[in-house]
Amino acid sequence: MIKERRLAGVCGLVFAVTTMAAFILANPPGGKFHAGDVADFVAQSHRTAVIASLYLMLLSAVSLLGLGVYLRRAAFGDSGSGRLFTGLVVAAATSFFAGWTLVVTPAAAQSIGDAPTIDPGVAYTFMQAGFGVMLVGGGLMLGAALLTLAVAGRHEPAWLRGFAAVAGIGGLATPAFFPFFLVLLFGLVAGIWLLASCRSPAAQAVTA
Repeated sequence: MIKERRLAGVCGLVFAVTTMAAFILANPPGGKFHAGDVADFVAQSHRTAVIASLYLMLLSAVSLLGLGVYLRRAAFGDSGSGRLFTGLVVAAATSFFAGWTLVVTPAAAQSIGDAPTIDPGVAYTFMQAGFGVMLVGGGLMLGAALLTLAVAGRHEPAWLRGFAAVAGIGGLATPAFFPFFLVLLFGLVAGIWLLASCRSPAAQAVTA
């Protein structure tokens, strides 16, 4: 159990770090439409960074699943709420990766079969649709999962459930973009807590 707890802690950290790294590395244009920003994003010189960000987001999604699998068993046991939590986490992870795939499609497509240059307006629409799938779909699903953890995950500490409630509300507000970082912060904090508690004799006694 200690090894699984440690792996879940690593997954929480990787989820938070790789998601942020993907955003920073790809640096997709957002906010108001500017054709020049889109041209920079799909430029050949930026293509390697964009494709690398896709692999980072894949690692992020897999790590979210790893954290979710552990939390389901540790916080819910075999209850129906645990199955609901798992389904929401799976849907969120799938939406994150599928959405990011749409975001990077205009740039990545240029490296597949020497595709013609896409119109900046069409490219920007692809990216905004991707953010919709990722932040609206995935964010809402993960927000609902964290609220489920806060309400029904009675085997976890009260402070973690309280933080899950705050992050869950942030997840539900991800259409505004910035609250999304509360979800990443939950992954970071949960990961640190899980790793730190592995070294605690009390935690080892409980999870043995």
